[in-house]
Amino acid sequence: MAKLTKSDVKHVAELAGFRLSGREILRLQKELSETLEFIKTLEEINTTGVAPTSHVTGLQNVTKEDFSRPSLSQDRALANAPSCHNNFFKTKSIF
Repeated sequence: MAKLTKSDVKHVAELAGFRLSGREILRLQKELSETLEFIKTLEEINTTGVAPTSHVTGLQNVTKEDFSRPSLSQDRALANAPSCHNNFFKTKSIF
């Protein structure tokens, strides 16, 4: 079994910026060792001829091209404003 030491767990916790109690270190030592053991068993699986994949759904990210259109002139944008001042929209104070 790939057994981690308390020192290993403390080191990883320090790198991640975690402060662990003695009880948490013991629990994580056991859990992380079990996780590494499971990964070790996965390495034994014969994957010859299996293509690497990131997902199996076949879905692709669909995006549109970015484009710009001519925008309104300042006069046209302000045309229906209830109130304007110095070519800006005038609103009630929000304070």
